[in-house]
Amino acid sequence: VGPGGLLLLAWRRLAARPAEELLTEASIGSVLNELGLARNDESASDLTNDLRQLSASDRTVGMMTGAIATAERHGLGRALGAWLADALLAQRLG
Repeated sequence: VGPGGLLLLAWRRLAARPAEELLTEASIGSVLNELGLARNDESASDLTNDLRQLSASDRTVGMMTGAIATAERHGLGRALGAWLADALLAQRLG
């Protein structure tokens, strides 16, 4: 499976899981591993902590753009940032 296929599988994971399970350290670590982006366990932990801070925001647009910026800051790219933003939105909407 190529990069596009891996990203499709990540989106399917997002659609198939309950919202409260999407942004756990284990789930994010699995997605990073599946996409070949995991560097170490700290990567998933740091990313999860950053996303928890973003999810506490009252501003939805800031939360979404913050997810993309967070992914880029961690060297993970905009495509994963969009996935993270969608996961944050799914969690917020319940």
